[in-house]
Amino acid sequence: MESANDAANSPQTVNSTKAKDSPQAEDSPRAADSPQGQSIPQGKNSAGLAAQLFLTFFKIGLFTFGGGYAMIPLIREEIVRRKHWIADEDLLDITAIAESTPGPIAINSATFVGTKVAGFWGAAAATVGVVIPSFVIIYVISFILKQFENFAAVRYAFAGIRAGVLALILGAMISMYRQCPKSLLSYILMAASLIAVAFFNVSVLLVIAVCAAVGLVNASLTRRRGTKNENSETGEDSENDGNGVDGRDGGNHPDESAARRKGHRK
Repeated sequence: MESANDAANSPQTVNSTKAKDSPQAEDSPRAADSPQGQSIPQGKNSAGLAAQLFLTFFKIGLFTFGGGYAMIPLIREEIVRRKHWIADEDLLDITAIAESTPGPIAINSATFVGTKVAGFWGAAAATVGVVIPSFVIIYVISFILKQFENFAAVRYAFAGIRAGVLALILGAMISMYRQCPKSLLSYILMAASLIAVAFFNVSVLLVIAVCAAVGLVNASLTRRRGTKNENSETGEDSENDGNGVDGRDGGNHPDESAARRKGHRK
């Protein structure tokens, strides 16, 4: 028996047990979300990740027509579905922040995604990657636009591009709608914002500010209600525990209650 216990407590056995319980032996939850089944590179591999961000956003910027909203479906396809760098909820938050901050939504989205994935250098790589294609294409077109803008083929091509861009924006809207938390307040804000912007030409900045203020107030009230409910439930539990300490029959012990009942019978 002593030899068996010594063998169980030996350094080799302890090390093997630690090796089984170590984080390396377990499957990381982020490993399943990464492109090749590995976690997002960190530290010394951040340069390679920044290069991947640059190439990815370079491709997105090269094939995006119609502005930042048309870029959202491409970002979702490349960053969320293929690369698994962020989740759909993160993309929704990033899009809302990019829309609320100054600057083009496409560049802001690339900056925020790069920051979340690889920090400062990721933000720089993603921003430069998404800007270069647009800059080069617009610079080249500026020399030949006057010569080709009257061609029927060019006008038809741009008409087709506009239709495709509209479909991309509608797809992005449906995807974001599915990810948004749904409540009566959210539907009211959505309808009021649409009416204010589309029919009354209210500034988009004012609409965003009002929606943000309403959301903050609603979150604060919801949190206070939850705290009050928890406090009331805790008070009821404590009262029930206090009433049940001395027994069921008016605070008397069960044996005393039985003795009293026998006395009354006699």
